[in-house]
Amino acid sequence: MKLEDATKEELIWWIKKYAFELKYELRHFGPDVMFRRYQQFNDKAHSAGERYSKAFAEYSSILSPYKGLPISSIPRDVCKKGANLESIMLQASEEQRRYWKAADKCLGKYDQMMEETTHG
Repeated sequence: MKLEDATKEELIWWIKKYAFELKYELRHFGPDVMFRRYQQFNDKAHSAGERYSKAFAEYSSILSPYKGLPISSIPRDVCKKGANLESIMLQASEEQRRYWKAADKCLGKYDQMMEETTHG
């Protein structure tokens, strides 16, 4: 049987049963989980950044032929595609900031827990 197959109640029972043996490892449970969450949020922020970069590159590419020209000379379909890409960039940028903020919170909790583990 794998841990994933056990119920939450069974996992808690098993952890309590072997608490003495796990005592040292359990001290690191909280910090380990916080650091894992930190890494996961950073991975998501990185993915959002990649989406932003891809949209920005396409945006720059479709508009570069019209650089220095009046806006009225840009075809309507190019404007529409540019607006859609701007929307993608904005969404990706906001998402990236949210994930960075969440990652920072996890890292702060991780640091606090590690401090408590070493001095507590």
